[in-house]
Amino acid sequence: MTRSDKPTTLRRIKLTVAYDGTNYSGFQRQKDAVTVEQVLQETLCRVLKEPVELIGASRTDAGVHAKGNVCVFDTRSTIPGDKFPYVLNPELPKDIGIMKSEEVSKEFHPRYRRTLKTYEYRIYNAKVKDPLKRLYAAYCYHDLDPELMRQGAAYLVGRQDFASYCSVKTTKESTVRTVYSIDIEKNQDEILIRVKGDGFLYHMVRLIAGVLMRVGMKNIPPEEVKKILEERTKGFAKPVAPAAGLTLVSIEYPEDRCPWAKSERSIAYHDKEWGIPVHDDRKLFEMLILEGQQAGLSWDTILMKRGAMREAFADFDYEKVAEYDETKIVELMENPDIIRNRRKLDALVKNARAFIKVREEFGSFDRYIWQFTKGRQILHRFETPEEIPISDELSDVISKDLKKRGFSFVGTVIVYSFMQSIGMVNDHLTSCFRHGEIRDYYEDYD
Repeated sequence: MTRSDKPTTLRRIKLTVAYDGTNYSGFQRQKDAVTVEQVLQETLCRVLKEPVELIGASRTDAGVHAKGNVCVFDTRSTIPGDKFPYVLNPELPKDIGIMKSEEVSKEFHPRYRRTLKTYEYRIYNAKVKDPLKRLYAAYCYHDLDPELMRQGAAYLVGRQDFASYCSVKTTKESTVRTVYSIDIEKNQDEILIRVKGDGFLYHMVRLIAGVLMRVGMKNIPPEEVKKILEERTKGFAKPVAPAAGLTLVSIEYPEDRCPWAKSERSIAYHDKEWGIPVHDDRKLFEMLILEGQQAGLSWDTILMKRGAMREAFADFDYEKVAEYDETKIVELMENPDIIRNRRKLDALVKNARAFIKVREEFGSFDRYIWQFTKGRQILHRFETPEEIPISDELSDVISKDLKKRGFSFVGTVIVYSFMQSIGMVNDHLTSCFRHGEIRDYYEDYD
């Protein structure tokens, strides 16, 4: 079963959640503790009268607060996407609230898209404790020097290995993260550390805060922040600052796309089609033909003429196209709205006939083409356009086999483009918001 088998009546709702984490053992559901996710999920099930499974964006620790955590759930409810705060808030405890809701694509995943997360760490810096601030700020008796803290924080900005600034319990394979900025503000007796990044490891922000507090107290020089970073040993940074001072302020989802998606047509194709696994034979035939038609042209030109080609090519009905004769080809050559290339039009008919033969042998073209990847999408993790190949060993194999079966305009470069378009490979850049969505939504699972 794949996620694409979900009933079409299901809608995916995105919630922006705020909570006081004092009385909870973090966000993520646990067996023997009360968590924010548990309370939210139970409330949703009770109110909507259906089973609901929440997927959270950030698994905040026990005692950590949030103004803008994000989670999604699928529902058959007809409640408008933006009305869930009004439905849920009266049923939730006073320390949890839904700030915003909206309906999103079924493929939207709060953890697998590129994010911009903002955390704030609050420190109450005074000679006498204020009991009214104990739940929302860490207390520090010693005078802190914010300028020294800023100097130390500067070493942490950029894309780096933050292994030293995460807990030994961190299970993530990669400890490389990007910190975009660390701002430190002082307002009377309060110091605020605001950290923005693409993601954070277990205890990462609290360890950063703990080390910067040592710098501010002049226990270590600012340069020590860099030396700790360079150790690249989990748990090396100390101490872990108290959870009460930490608040997840916001999670943003920039719609960064692969750089080739620039025009309105290409953006729509990129966002809604490219890289999504295709198993419908008529759509597979369409994409095979379009890739062949593209040879020597831009993909934007193909997208511009796609509607006209659908009309001219019988909505890519391979059985009808296989019956085209010389008279029909001459007629097509006079159509200014399509690609008027005699060799490509001859290949159109030839490929339709070869396509039918493959279906007769394998039962479907889908079964034939996906056998080359054993039915699974090949996931690539390219970071730059230059890394993406124009062909590979697999496209060589498929190209040779297609040619042997009578297909034309199926060179290895065309075949690799075909593999990308039908989702045999996920070649969205890792920075593209579609990379994670497709990876998660269309992967096989038990």
